[in-house]
Amino acid sequence: MGRKVYNYSGANWLSFRSLMNGIQLVSDIPDIATLDRMVREYTDNIRKVANKTISLKTINPFRYNELPAYVAELIKGRNRLRKQFQRTRDQDVRREANTLTSCIRKTILKHRNDTYNDRLTQAMDLYGS
Repeated sequence: MGRKVYNYSGANWLSFRSLMNGIQLVSDIPDIATLDRMVREYTDNIRKVANKTISLKTINPFRYNELPAYVAELIKGRNRLRKQFQRTRDQDVRREANTLTSCIRKTILKHRNDTYNDRLTQAMDLYGS
């Protein structure tokens, strides 16, 4: 259903550290191929230790906070205006950036509300309320 990620807040860091301390590191590395192999082995060891000491949690695949592309473009445009203002100190550019910030806030709020309402409607249709 969802994607699994490490839950670092629930990790047993003492156990992680003691297991990591048990891994031997070699300082004498004769060539690049050996270095590559050792890096792969060390990375594998870190993953094994993490799997033993850090629990996993499932991330909900439905991302209602994800913004549509047009909002991302508005944000990029606003950021360009801010940079331009920092370079030029043109007050008209600053006012335009602030106006765009207000527009972005309203657009994001509307998007989140619409998304929430759509999801609520889907749940009501699914469960027949």
